[in-house]
Amino acid sequence: MRTSLIELQQIEDHLFGKDSTSLIGSSIVTDVDMAERVMWQKEAYAMVHRYGRNKLRDELEAIHNKLFTESRYARFRRQVMRLFW
Repeated sequence: MRTSLIELQQIEDHLFGKDSTSLIGSSIVTDVDMAERVMWQKEAYAMVHRYGRNKLRDELEAIHNKLFTESRYARFRRQVMRLFW
């Protein structure tokens, strides 16, 4: 593997708690560039996570709208509403 891919794997292992050694942890303390790369990788994962949550929320909203607005699902809608009354 190229050095950058090995470094990326080490950063991921550190972020996901798979780092059995503290090599990357000590690198973060001593190397400002490494600390910045870890920070950006963490931010990238956070953005992907937020995107996934928003995508799932949109899909669930579409399902909800379909089930509770279209007339062909009226029977299903009544059965669900009966659970809460």
